[in-house]
Amino acid sequence: MLTKDLVRFSLKGKAVQPDFIDPANEALRHLAENLLEVFRQSVGKSRSQLEEESKLIADGGQASGILARGLEKLLFDRVDFETGTDEDLMAWRHRVFLQTSARLSQACYPTVDAFRKAVAEEQEASADEISTRLYSDLPENQPVVRFRSFSAERLLHRYNVALVQWLLLHTHALTVVVPYQDTKAWRQFFRHLRFHQLLANIKKKRGGLIEVTVDGPMSLFQQTKKYGLSLASFFPAVLHFPEWTMRAEVHLRQRKPKSLTLDHHMGLRPYSNHFSAHIPEEVRLFQSLFDEQSSGWTLAPAEDFVALPGDAYGFPDFTFTHASASEKTLALELFHGWHEGPLRHRLQQLESDSSYVESPPLLLGVDRKLTKDEALKAALEASPYFQRWGFLFRDMPSPKPLLKLLNAVEEIDR
Repeated sequence: MLTKDLVRFSLKGKAVQPDFIDPANEALRHLAENLLEVFRQSVGKSRSQLEEESKLIADGGQASGILARGLEKLLFDRVDFETGTDEDLMAWRHRVFLQTSARLSQACYPTVDAFRKAVAEEQEASADEISTRLYSDLPENQPVVRFRSFSAERLLHRYNVALVQWLLLHTHALTVVVPYQDTKAWRQFFRHLRFHQLLANIKKKRGGLIEVTVDGPMSLFQQTKKYGLSLASFFPAVLHFPEWTMRAEVHLRQRKPKSLTLDHHMGLRPYSNHFSAHIPEEVRLFQSLFDEQSSGWTLAPAEDFVALPGDAYGFPDFTFTHASASEKTLALELFHGWHEGPLRHRLQQLESDSSYVESPPLLLGVDRKLTKDEALKAALEASPYFQRWGFLFRDMPSPKPLLKLLNAVEEIDR
């Protein structure tokens, strides 16, 4: 992503507007292609070499310095450097320092070159080779091991998206309105939401529209940076819808809140065809443990909405299906340490109708970090719904409390 000094935007009254570039501009495409060529040939070169070569291209282009350095920064984000600790190198360097220190204390040398020659003979290597190896693990000397290339056009689209992402780090909430899509499209969208550990309020609007509101980082006092990064990283998933509208309120330092409004007409495009969220290892482990301990229920990632009171909807984390002939299903929604607002809202929804306590639409898992807030802890203890259909977990739920709740559901149906 871009850093603050590389972001370009305009303030117009109560609105903020990113200074988007035209990806079809020939001069910008030429600059992007020249930068890409440097990075494509970077494998094996040191970080400092790559920085020098890319700086020459960025400084020599016709685009503004901020724009050129922004493109350069986005390309560096796609570079993998050799950063592993070389214990053999560290041990060798330690020996060289001890040996050279002892040599200096035992003899005098007329010149520095004479001393370097003596050390080289002792190490059976040239002085230049020793100098190069001594600090080969410093960041500027780290070699490039991989560059994930793409086209010049996609680099320019990536830049436009990065401008939006930086602004989203400073929002209270992100609201997206999309015409109703098929189940597969929503499943992909919400898997990305869950992958970035975000929650959303979902409502159906007139005209077949779905409104999804995601709480943003400025509404939190803790873990703001982590949540903000998650929200910004999630934004590209919106661009895979053919039609969409997004609005947010941006809080820039020492300025009144500014509104950010974007839609599919602005030419923002995904910079990657990859639109499948990786399943974290802890989630795989949870699924595996549940399958081992469960005798009548199967667990799978959620694939559809769950209807909630007040014409609202939720998109849970998992769905449980019973092996009986009725194939009863039940959903599970997890609330992590930064989901205080969404949890309070969900409790209010589920308690607005007492019938939900007797026939639960979903189970609630709450991270124990949230109970550090005394008011929220009291709300959970006073909630009839949570006391019957909720449980606490640490980082990731275990199968035992879930199976207890699922067995309680079976008792109701008997």
